[in-house]
Amino acid sequence: MPKIPEKDLLILLKQGNSKAYTYLYDQCFPAISRYIRQNSGNMQDAGDIFQEAVLILLEKLRSSDFVLTASMSTYLFAIARNLWLKQLRENKYRLASAELPELPEEQEQESPYLHHLPGWLGKITSYCQQLLTAIFFKNTPINTLMHKMGWKNKHTAAQQRYKCLMQIKNISAKESLKWGD
Repeated sequence: MPKIPEKDLLILLKQGNSKAYTYLYDQCFPAISRYIRQNSGNMQDAGDIFQEAVLILLEKLRSSDFVLTASMSTYLFAIARNLWLKQLRENKYRLASAELPELPEEQEQESPYLHHLPGWLGKITSYCQQLLTAIFFKNTPINTLMHKMGWKNKHTAAQQRYKCLMQIKNISAKESLKWGD
């Protein structure tokens, strides 16, 4: 396909010209796809993100006060990159906020790490002691904790929980606890 000047491409996209969309795909999709696949994604993710990025671009183009200050491909890549990073953060939050599997009562009693837990809790920061106790022992809802701790959103709550769990993990690793002992 012959090169379309950026100015003309903008006009054609605003008009809904299918050749302009094909050109945009040919020019921009390979870089976006490569970025997403290099960052934990697959071709399906790349296609979904690209479509969403194009929709956002079109919405921006139709705005009367929009001024494109970068090349079309750079701008579209930036939109796609931000969408992908947002999706990765949301997926990480979903993974981090997933409940720990419940062990059957008899397995809990046999589990070798449970008797170490009070000692580990005593070695982490008081902030983390309060947070982990509220989450795991008092089953405090995350929305209640968000309000009490002054967090802006659930992502922040998940990050704080993760940091505190990492303190426990680091302490247990330092003590070289072997699960079978």
